[in-house]
Amino acid sequence: MGIFFSIAMKGPEGKLSMWPRWKRYHVEEKPEEYIVYVELPGVKKEDIELYASDHMIFVRAKSSIKLPSSPEAIELPIRLEDSIDVDAVHAKYENGLLTVRAPKRGARRIPIS
Repeated sequence: MGIFFSIAMKGPEGKLSMWPRWKRYHVEEKPEEYIVYVELPGVKKEDIELYASDHMIFVRAKSSIKLPSSPEAIELPIRLEDSIDVDAVHAKYENGLLTVRAPKRGARRIPIS
């Protein structure tokens, strides 16, 4: 757990917090996967770091646009209910929206004949 636990317990100011102040994301749960949408306006793809662990997606990004309403750096831990297959997680970044698809571990749809 290590880094993910310490990151999840600290908010953007480094103080203990379970709820980051900056929350512009949405988690969609499907039977076989999670789809996580994160708004990152003004962020270049190369300024985004994405990590995954058993029950966690962690996004770190730096914004190139300095606005009073937007933080300069974003550290966003997103806790998921079910365990995910970290080797099968993939992400796409387009027009300020990061989309992360994280398959649930051991979950798959079984066709019925």
